[in-house]
Amino acid sequence: MDAVIKVSPEEFDENFFAKIKSLLKYSGTAKVVIEIAERDKKNIVEEPVSEYWAKVNQSIKDIESGRGVVFTMQELDEYLKKNFSE
Repeated sequence: MDAVIKVSPEEFDENFFAKIKSLLKYSGTAKVVIEIAERDKKNIVEEPVSEYWAKVNQSIKDIESGRGVVFTMQELDEYLKKNFSE
């Protein structure tokens, strides 16, 4: 599973970490990266343009074929409760 979760400083709390921990509990090979960025910072692509667009197009195909999931924070919370509650 690959996921990008963007949260505001207000959402970045112990509850958020608990949700992430629930996701990681079932993924032995997962990696977590935390990036702190300005809200108005432009997304600077660090890879070649052709590779970037190949990944974007593949992501579009994945979503269109039903192999992707998009969550709001509320939906993520509900998903975790339903699928990963102890």
